[in-house]
Amino acid sequence: MRKVHKPRTGSHSSSSKTSRLTGTTSTSFFFTVNELQINDDTQLGGVVPQALYDHWTPPLYSDGFTRTFRERVYQWTDGVINNAGVNYETVSGTYTRYTTASVFYSDQMLQFRATVSDPTVHNMAEAEPPYHRWYRLSFHNEPGVSRVDIAGRDNFIHGTGATWVAPLGLENYCYPNTSTSANHGLAGNLGILIALIAFSCSPESLDNVLMYHRAWDNYMWRGHPYPSGRIAQRGVVVEVFYDPHNRHGSTRTKLADLEMEGGAILN
Repeated sequence: MRKVHKPRTGSHSSSSKTSRLTGTTSTSFFFTVNELQINDDTQLGGVVPQALYDHWTPPLYSDGFTRTFRERVYQWTDGVINNAGVNYETVSGTYTRYTTASVFYSDQMLQFRATVSDPTVHNMAEAEPPYHRWYRLSFHNEPGVSRVDIAGRDNFIHGTGATWVAPLGLENYCYPNTSTSANHGLAGNLGILIALIAFSCSPESLDNVLMYHRAWDNYMWRGHPYPSGRIAQRGVVVEVFYDPHNRHGSTRTKLADLEMEGGAILN
């Protein structure tokens, strides 16, 4: 039977191992969101980006990028996001990485382009699949949930009625003339999903969006007052790490289940 995630209240420290309401093992992970800048100045070693149907797409070589690093590290525990209490240097240097996803907003026509790696550390043009290219977002549609991915079965979300579709910039990924119930949710690749949330605001507003306005809280999209951060050629890289203080609830099996086997994690 497919497990369904139910909203939970309350905060959880990094040492929490059980859900307060159910007594079962909590699921948790750490994540970071950093900006990807384009380096297209060939005189400075940069790479000219690609064009697809005369529209801009991200480079395939690491020299085409630079990264900016934020100190903030977030902890997600059973749908609640808190400050992880550690800096990026500590997490990236000592914690085990679960997954990485990089996403660019190309323009209004091509929309999002994603890959499941950090393009600043390897040349995608020379990499093996699936790390060799930028993908259009796709989905695995199931009753009550659409799972975002780079190689999903479906090119579109089934319906347009979910309240998170427009704030996350997914209107063009919906089948026209169809509708979904208000409880239709989103799950799938954690890095891509978090990147979509990051694109809902400017980089400077992300802390307030997640920590003050609690825009994504208890598995619900609650929204925020900031303007969209979907600006042409903006990119982000999201890294997801295992929670070292939750060895039973932050495992590859647990997080993979959260992505592709459980219920929606954003409704």
